[in-house]
Amino acid sequence: MNRLHLAIMLLGMVALSACKPIKGTLKVLSSLKVKVQDESVRTCNPIGGFGSSVCDDEDDNTEIVYKIDSLRAGTYSAKVDFVSKREVLIQVKTGRHDTQDITLNIPKGRQLPSHSGDFRLTAGESGQPFDMMGTIDTQVEESDEYEDVESCSFYKKKRVCRMVANNGNGRDRDLDGDRGRGRGRGRGRGDRDNGRRRVCEMKEVLVHGTQDVSFYYKYTTKHLDLTIMQSGDDKATFTGSRKDTDKIYTFKSRCHPHHRR
Repeated sequence: MNRLHLAIMLLGMVALSACKPIKGTLKVLSSLKVKVQDESVRTCNPIGGFGSSVCDDEDDNTEIVYKIDSLRAGTYSAKVDFVSKREVLIQVKTGRHDTQDITLNIPKGRQLPSHSGDFRLTAGESGQPFDMMGTIDTQVEESDEYEDVESCSFYKKKRVCRMVANNGNGRDRDLDGDRGRGRGRGRGRGDRDNGRRRVCEMKEVLVHGTQDVSFYYKYTTKHLDLTIMQSGDDKATFTGSRKDTDKIYTFKSRCHPHHRR
């Protein structure tokens, strides 16, 4: 496999791994105002029409209502998830079973660094009542290349037969390789004696085997530092990291099926 193919493979893996959240610690220095979804309020089109108070759980017209809440000073477990190109989600664990979800919008035309770099989101851009500055730093290391033999599988067409009684009921049975029975369109002696007939057809069956491979491991460590500011003061900081290990194949031979005994 040439370097171009390897580069394409690596780019695909980076795009996939970017969806994983970064876990870390959020330190709130003083009370921080955040906009969160108000779980106690819900508006929708009632099932029973006008005057009904019963909502359809799958109603596409349900309106999400937000409120301004406060995070008290303290240290919290948190994770930052780059949900999409348009949204960042900060999940703060505020209690044993409680989580505060803080959503920040990314304005159209803005692109946050996916590998390394600095960024800034103002309150007007994110929809939150605070500004946020961040730094992403990504370190990548690669192992030596290894060679090994691994299991594999593939589908192939195979003649499969089943014994069918006169009433049409029977059980699937693979007669390929059976001794004492004819192959093709003929029927074995046992079929005639038992008053049964054999029905055969071509089916796709899963074949297991082994293949020679060459590969190396790619170790990616991504660090994220955030500073949250409100009313001109630093209100909170987040520090977290994520480590990923990807197995990159540079060669795979054809799959050699196991020999039947």
